[in-house]
Amino acid sequence: MTGNDRKHGTEAHADPSWAAAYLDVVTRQTRLLEALDALSREQGPLIEAEDPEPLLTLLSKRAEIVRELEDLDERSRPLRTRFEERAAGVPAPERDRLRFQVDRVSALAQCVLRRDARDQERAAARRKAAALALTEMNGAERANGAYGKPAPQPPRFQDTEA
Repeated sequence: MTGNDRKHGTEAHADPSWAAAYLDVVTRQTRLLEALDALSREQGPLIEAEDPEPLLTLLSKRAEIVRELEDLDERSRPLRTRFEERAAGVPAPERDRLRFQVDRVSALAQCVLRRDARDQERAAARRKAAALALTEMNGAERANGAYGKPAPQPPRFQDTEA
């Protein structure tokens, strides 16, 4: 490395603290995504269930994990800059560990996103079925009202003296 490279800050890719910090971030992301993945596996059957409370509880837990992932993503943004350049200066075993964790994060995120897309379709179908059932019930109530017992009529004559 030349003195000119040092002036422009390109020696940062050989910083061992960067590799350790970035590995810590992607390891934490992996743990959070594994938890999110587990919750997303539970979500499908809850969408089909009659009781919405367990689904709402699960969605609350998911939202908490997503917030943590967003915070971690924001704080780790400086570590991700010039990843390839920085990773090139890291010893091969550490670099392989880093790449494995980054790939694992990506795979987990894609898996959760695919499952969520399927669950959104199922939830939309469930909402549509519920709306149709309500429409049919409303129609049945109107038909019942039309053909059912007539409503009581007020008396036509009154027993009052003038």
